Amino acid sequence: MTLIKVLAFMCLLGLTLGFQCITKTKVPLRDTQICNGIIDCVDKSDEMFELCYNRTCNEEHFFRCTYGGCLEATRKCDNTIDCWDSSDENKLTCEEDTDMWYQLYDDLQGDCDDQFNCEEMCLEWSQVCDGQIDCKDGRDENITLCATIDCPYPAFRCLYGGCISAAALCNHIPDCFDGSDELPGICLHTMGQHPPLVADSPQAKSQVWEVRHCRLEDPSGALIAENYVGSTTYRSNATVRDQAVVTLSCGHGHGLIGEPKNICDGDIWRYELAKCVPQCQHTGTILHKGQCTHQGRLIDCDQALLPMDTQMVVTCASGYEAHEKPGVQVCQGNGNWVVEEELPKCEPICGVWKLKDQEHEQKSDPWMASIFQRSREPFYEYRCVATILSHYVLVTSEQCFRNKPIKGAPSTEPVLYAVAEGQVYGTTFWANEEHGYKLHNVSYIHNVTRSNGRAVSALALVHLIQPLEFNVRVRPICLTNDVPRKWQTNGDFSDVPVGKPIVQLQKSNRYELAQIYASQTDKYHISAFIEPIRNDIAKCQESGNI
Repeated sequence: MTLIKVLAFMCLLGLTLGFQCITKTKVPLRDTQICNGIIDCVDKSDEMFELCYNRTCNEEHFFRCTYGGCLEATRKCDNTIDCWDSSDENKLTCEEDTDMWYQLYDDLQGDCDDQFNCEEMCLEWSQVCDGQIDCKDGRDENITLCATIDCPYPAFRCLYGGCISAAALCNHIPDCFDGSDELPGICLHTMGQHPPLVADSPQAKSQVWEVRHCRLEDPSGALIAENYVGSTTYRSNATVRDQAVVTLSCGHGHGLIGEPKNICDGDIWRYELAKCVPQCQHTGTILHKGQCTHQGRLIDCDQALLPMDTQMVVTCASGYEAHEKPGVQVCQGNGNWVVEEELPKCEPICGVWKLKDQEHEQKSDPWMASIFQRSREPFYEYRCVATILSHYVLVTSEQCFRNKPIKGAPSTEPVLYAVAEGQVYGTTFWANEEHGYKLHNVSYIHNVTRSNGRAVSALALVHLIQPLEFNVRVRPICLTNDVPRKWQTNGDFSDVPVGKPIVQLQKSNRYELAQIYASQTDKYHISAFIEPIRNDIAKCQESGNI
């Protein structure tokens, strides 16, 4: 059993006769200053919960603070905190705008009809402010919410505002999640054992109140325990009932070290309580790759969580290049990466065709892709050629997306299309049969336009859900900086696939995209659309740290 020693208080639970303390003004304390909502004693003993919890306030003239103090009603909601628990300035009780109040209430309900909204489930209102946390984030026992609820007689009001049965008060088992129903100063008096007047007397040392619970001692503040047979959730440093079985986990930025399940036996844990240690989430990008070491040993950088003090040397991923040296970042104790040496700015290696002049010549340009369209069945038909601009973005003719195979569905509906890497092996294939293509799903399709004064011309940009993996066989094309006087060319291009690019080799030995066959009669120079295309690529490139 936990033996909680009872310190002497000269004024617990209504025993205010002769109560004195050192006041802030050095003036002797008056009886009317005890539990009046204003702290007068230097040690705050005149407004203790154990002293004030069962006070009844005249509602016509006084506001009852959640801990029990009776504050002058005129001081409620005056934008100045008087009750030490701040309950006199509670936003839910002080909101005068009716519409705003209903909005706050609707936020509590969320998508739950006539119920309380946890992010993970809906609760009956009877489970709200009942002493036990049910929502994982503890919102159902939030002090701001529970301070607005009146406890029906003869229920006991927990320190934070929740209500429990009077029969649960001082039963040696914490029923309030903050343990305030088992405070020695309350329970010894309730059971007829009045605390002594002298703290260091033999009588004081002999008085104890036994409580059967285990505490979730956690310096990190990240430990979360969930009742294995119920929905109760305990936060760091909360008390867990005797014989409760809990599953343990950690909040963001921490990892669990130790047994993920435990049992409270009386007042001790059956197994050593697991700990939450700071860890950093590995949110890698396609631009970078890392080499990680921890305590001088190489570890796998691709773990979801990496331990504190992990050092990551960051370089560019395959298919990317940088002119800077590798960067370094370290996992710090707050679960965040701290950059010690600036990370390299990696750009895709564009316009390089390494296999072109080799003995086994690559048959298709590495920036070439093909777009297929399906109907109601998983049967795909070839539509046009597309050119890879970045790991997410391709460009082609807008005419590629004019066919409507399904009545009522827009022709640019992304689920109707798939992007295949490389050249076309055939004009059709079934998705559920072998076909030889590496396919990518489409996220969305939109046009970039240019007007010549008489008509509007357009190219289509295709966005992928998952990024392309760049290598010698799959690369983006470089975009030209040339700006010709005439960007639109007319002619008979019926023998050229729609969307096919025209590329040119530069002195740098890299290929650049110059024009695109937009139709059987038109081809457009890419410079006419370069600004919106570059903006589109830049938005997709903003992926943050590795």
